[in-house]
Amino acid sequence: MADRKNLGRKVARPSGAFKVALTGGALQRRAETQRSIVRAALVAGLLLTAAPRAQAFSDPSEALSALNAAARAAYAAGKDKQLERVGPVILVGSEIIFIRSGTETNASYTPPLYTVLKSISHLSLGTIVVLQPFAGTHGTAAEWRPHLQAMRAQALLVEPQLEALGLSGNPLVRNRHLIRRMVDFIDGVLTRDSFPREDIETIAHDLAPLLLANADLAAKVQIEALHAAVETWRAEISPEEWDKTRVFVLGPRMPRRGNLQYGYFTYALGKEAADTRLIYAENVFDKAGAIKLLATILTDRALALVTFDEELRMDRDLLADAADVHLRRLFGKLGRECPAEKASDICVH
Repeated sequence: MADRKNLGRKVARPSGAFKVALTGGALQRRAETQRSIVRAALVAGLLLTAAPRAQAFSDPSEALSALNAAARAAYAAGKDKQLERVGPVILVGSEIIFIRSGTETNASYTPPLYTVLKSISHLSLGTIVVLQPFAGTHGTAAEWRPHLQAMRAQALLVEPQLEALGLSGNPLVRNRHLIRRMVDFIDGVLTRDSFPREDIETIAHDLAPLLLANADLAAKVQIEALHAAVETWRAEISPEEWDKTRVFVLGPRMPRRGNLQYGYFTYALGKEAADTRLIYAENVFDKAGAIKLLATILTDRALALVTFDEELRMDRDLLADAADVHLRRLFGKLGRECPAEKASDICVH
């Protein structure tokens, strides 16, 4: 009976103090929820403001082109950032540029004697090259004669100045003979309207030992000057920095094999540095081009390492491996498949 009576009674309401506490907690939770919503809305708004809106295209190829452009822009942004983390760099062109921690140091490594030897040797090379296409022809003197006359006139002005230009001893005797021999040859050609190829071959062979002797001395003095410049800069950096230094040798395609500067740094950095820390920047001739190439190499090698586990994979065409297989198949270098019915036999085609 007691339980039944209790069931009929009203449940007592919470006291005023408890009611206030309950209501305050609910309000606090509600306020925190509202603040979270506001924060989320602000973040979403910022993201929408910062991110460029994707443009809708009616033509699928335009959408594809826009995607490619967006990806290339992202690549370019990442490439710019790579340069901020690069260690010491040496650019070797007509002069040598040392770059470290944003500071550049320029140095010349081409002695005056090198320039003298090269310029005199060019007299014979220029004469031979301008005459070769016209050997055995008639009526072409107007095309080669002015060049011979110009070189002859300048050679006669240089010969009396050889000592003043720094030549002495055997190099003086050798280059004086070279100039006189070339002037005599040019005089002989200028008296005629045509000349046989044999005349060019004879003078070229006669002068070859003189040219090689000049090349020997020029290489010696330039290597000495290059080594002095590098050692001076190297003394200012730590061994750890030297081990991270990247070298870019700038130059045209033809002298690449056996290039003096590249050869020097092959010894200075070690053979293992070739194509990793030591790069021949073919047909790049200025600092801007070299820095652009450096950024590309850093970016592509970082990408290749994380993607293919092979740092130098992007140094060659991404399609290279697949292309090789398809080209071998196309030109019959992979053999031919056996017909299914002859799978157990030896196929001979």
